[in-house]
Amino acid sequence: MPLLSDPRFVSALFVDAQRPYVMVNKPEEYTDKVERKAAGTKAPKLSCKAVYEGKQKRSASAAAKPVMEMNAFWAKHPLVLPATNTDRAKHFACATRIFHNGSLISGGRWYGGWTNLKSHKRLHMRIDDEPICEIDLNASQPTLFSALPGIRMNVGGDTWTDVYASVVERLDAHEEPKLLRMMVKQVLVEMLEMGARIFQLMHL
Repeated sequence: MPLLSDPRFVSALFVDAQRPYVMVNKPEEYTDKVERKAAGTKAPKLSCKAVYEGKQKRSASAAAKPVMEMNAFWAKHPLVLPATNTDRAKHFACATRIFHNGSLISGGRWYGGWTNLKSHKRLHMRIDDEPICEIDLNASQPTLFSALPGIRMNVGGDTWTDVYASVVERLDAHEEPKLLRMMVKQVLVEMLEMGARIFQLMHL
């Protein structure tokens, strides 16, 4: 019997689970990356065999371990987006760590079915019917990078500041501030990424 004609389908709850623990984007040149993003296509991925075999085998297993542990917790306590008048409840119980440039030292963010949800929708999510919060760290990459060696960014003030906005404030440019911030962010992120690539080449 086709699945959609089964009466149980109407009342079934579906859980987003069984995503791969680790995925690695294939190496690509900067110009190829720009063209791909302009076309709105996803980065091509290495095969599972390429990720878990060879020199990266131990690193891949180490990267997968915390994802496996978190997924096991989520299996018992899933993230739930409550039902509305128009949509069913959504349950999320897994994530994938995605790395870049064919390497397990570049990237490593966690992605799940909730990733592309609008922020206001994510704030309605629950775990065991308890509300959650969303923490957004401004300029997270340079901020965390400065924290690793313990060197404080000299952006003024006694509290953490959005370093991108701090740079924009010092520029005498006649551009829309939001657009200028995006441009500054792109430059800084590319610099950090280049540093990661150089580090990778030094340790091959």
